Amino acid sequence: MLLTTAQAAREVFGVSERKFQQLRGQPWMPSPVVLGPRLVRWVRGELEQAAVNIPRNQPLPEPMQLLRGKVERLKRVGAAAGQPSVT
Repeated sequence: MLLTTAQAAREVFGVSERKFQQLRGQPWMPSPVVLGPRLVRWVRGELEQAAVNIPRNQPLPEPMQLLRGKVERLKRVGAAAGQPSVT
């Protein structure tokens, strides 16, 4: 069992520190081994297995800016086609 630091754990996933902290809250992410109040390590094999088994094809929510743009475009197209605009 090889224990690894948070920095090395982030490198397994190729993510930043902030993203790694977000990933820690995911149900598929292995729990760390707590060796002391400020000493936390991860089992490298568990991290690698988790990286292989990350859920795929999760639909991501559409960014709000993109959604607003689509709504505005539909308003313009609807008004141009003689349909009442949506307000």
